[in-house]
Amino acid sequence: MAKRSARRQQAAPVKAAAAPVKAEERRYSPLLWLMAAALAAAGFMALLKADPRGENPWSFLAPALLLAGYLLFIPALTGCRR
Repeated sequence: MAKRSARRQQAAPVKAAAAPVKAEERRYSPLLWLMAAALAAAGFMALLKADPRGENPWSFLAPALLLAGYLLFIPALTGCRR
């Protein structure tokens, strides 16, 4: 029992080092930003064609595009590493 506790005391604590950011990870975030902005812009453009009473397909497509664009901003923001 004494040997086991002595080994634990001798072991140095392992410190986690920050992993270097690879080039692929840096390009991933701007791509998400562009996709999110394009979806949100497409949603606003679809709103121009939407019927106020909701009788055409643009009335259903516009909110879906807007929501998809807004939700894509979340991984774009969390993917930014500086």
